[in-house]
Amino acid sequence: NVPADVRVLSYLPHMHVRGKSARYEVVKSNGSRELLLDVPRYDFNWQLLYEYREPKALSRGDRIEFTVHYDN
Repeated sequence: NVPADVRVLSYLPHMHVRGKSARYEVVKSNGSRELLLDVPRYDFNWQLLYEYREPKALSRGDRIEFTVHYDN
């Protein structure tokens, strides 16, 4: 859980060469969900840092879920 109100500036999915997809979602304290970043075809060679134009506000008690798929 997010321990305090924060502003998110960027995301850096990191899975080396076996990573195939990455997805960040926030689960709000009221149970609603919001997609933060979806990388359906992750490529270690060129997908490094995703930056917001404007920081994303998250509230204390929100939960960030990071879902990844690998090709093992």
